[in-house]
Amino acid sequence: MKDKNIFQKYLRVICHISRVQKGFTIGELIVVLAIAAMILSFIFINFREARISSRNTKRVQNISGIQNALALFHVSNSYYPGTVGTNGSAVTLLNELVLLGYIPIIENDPLGAVWGEYYYCPGDNSGGTQAYVVRTKLEQEKGNNPAILSSDIDGAPYGCDCSDTSQYYCVGQ
Repeated sequence: MKDKNIFQKYLRVICHISRVQKGFTIGELIVVLAIAAMILSFIFINFREARISSRNTKRVQNISGIQNALALFHVSNSYYPGTVGTNGSAVTLLNELVLLGYIPIIENDPLGAVWGEYYYCPGDNSGGTQAYVVRTKLEQEKGNNPAILSSDIDGAPYGCDCSDTSQYYCVGQ
């Protein structure tokens, strides 16, 4: 008889627990969804910043490739190319460097035509162009100018705006 009472009490406790906890309340679901949304927003923000940094790195690599091609041109010709295109557009210069075999392909800007601002500014020296500046525009990273701008050319050499406030990355000879 004693065993039967213990079994009945145990059965009542089990039935009571199963009736009370059948699911989550609306409040619990809202809290879980809010936490998940915050975690996802942090992930997306960091992912966005990584993509911006990656595109800026690609732009710097493209400028480095153009600079190498210009160095090869200078070795062959003892001067750098003169004025090309309109407004210093590097498109004509790049096409010329590809046709002459100094650069294998024309690299597009990672964002295409919107950010595709590669400019070539030849130095204005008598006796052949002996200097140049090549620039591109970088995107802001985390609301600040990219760190790479601290190691580039600043000012306006050869009439080419290379100010860090405009986010222009410039290299030259």
